Amino acid sequence: MSTKPDSIVTSGPWRVKEYVAGEKTVLTRNPYWFGVDPQGHRLPYLDELVYLIVPDQDAAALKMQNGEADALDNVKPENYKSYAENQKKGGYTLYDLGPSLTTNFFWFNLNKVRKATRGKTIGGPQVDPVKYAWFNNPAFRRACSMAIDRDAIIQSVYFGDAVKNWSTSTPGNKIWYDPGITKYDYDPERAKQLLAGLGWRDRNGDGILEDGSGHKVSFTIKTNADNTMRVAACNFLKDDLAKIGIECNPKPVDFNTLVTNIRQDFDYEAVLLGLGSAVPPDPGMGQNVWRSSGLTHYWNIRQPHPETPEEARIDRLMTANVTTEDLGERRRTWKEIRNIVNQECWVVWLPTINVKVPISNRFGNLHPTVIPQRILWNIEQVFMKPTKLRT
Repeated sequence: MSTKPDSIVTSGPWRVKEYVAGEKTVLTRNPYWFGVDPQGHRLPYLDELVYLIVPDQDAAALKMQNGEADALDNVKPENYKSYAENQKKGGYTLYDLGPSLTTNFFWFNLNKVRKATRGKTIGGPQVDPVKYAWFNNPAFRRACSMAIDRDAIIQSVYFGDAVKNWSTSTPGNKIWYDPGITKYDYDPERAKQLLAGLGWRDRNGDGILEDGSGHKVSFTIKTNADNTMRVAACNFLKDDLAKIGIECNPKPVDFNTLVTNIRQDFDYEAVLLGLGSAVPPDPGMGQNVWRSSGLTHYWNIRQPHPETPEEARIDRLMTANVTTEDLGERRRTWKEIRNIVNQECWVVWLPTINVKVPISNRFGNLHPTVIPQRILWNIEQVFMKPTKLRT
């Protein structure tokens, strides 16, 4: 960055004081900010706010445990126990914020070729036509969902600190969560019945089904290699799907490569990823996901026109949802949208973690929440507690 940090004009409670690439960003109090507390004192209370830049979550955890950081808002469930046990020694409190608003799921590539591409036909599928026929069948997608032992994933991948989830409105969303929506939970025997109903059999006894034309039912699933929990979840999918006769091959890749695969070259068969929460976590903030024209309508992005009656219906429901102030009507349309999505099983939902964050006891007026920013949403009101003098 060539611009001097302290010359950057801001209108908020902080100004940039220093930026050290790969190390930290230092913000300093803006004395000209208009904010005041009820007693008329100028905000923010703190003089500086330092963001440490670390390579990964493990490095961040080490900083926190060594007292080099005062708060951490992205902790892996595998570390929750050690944080809980060391609260007194570390001088911090581990706050349990409940289920995350972030979702985890996987989907199959149903994108069509929309521009001239060597070896492909405009209007044809981006993936192998044989596999597209599988992926485009709701019975196949439902079978995949019912093959997954989510309780086992919760225990093994998330160390027991996660909950089942069936929508972008997770159990952590107190306004929009609805436990009564359609879901296809663990039922491997029913999954096998669905696949048998498609005429798929294990004709050569190798444990893997063949479709009606004799093709081995096998696909590759990609995820971002830097997310160890997603990689572990992919390995669970491999084992669970194998039990119903489907071969699933995990392929962790670089995150930027994965984004290119999803949005540009469509070089994938299935992807396991997730979505963070918008602020506020309102259905209207997810139009880019659920509208057929959306860039994050991942299974078939940027459709010029809805390609299925169900997606056309969702488009109309999204319009109805964001053009009324009637909360009851908005809840009704949002529930119908989620039911359609889950009946079609365009995305296969996976558990979402319970969020726990450690924060130093040196600070007061902290009210962490599951909504981003979890810790710093009221940072201008946070103060440092007076140090107790020894007597």
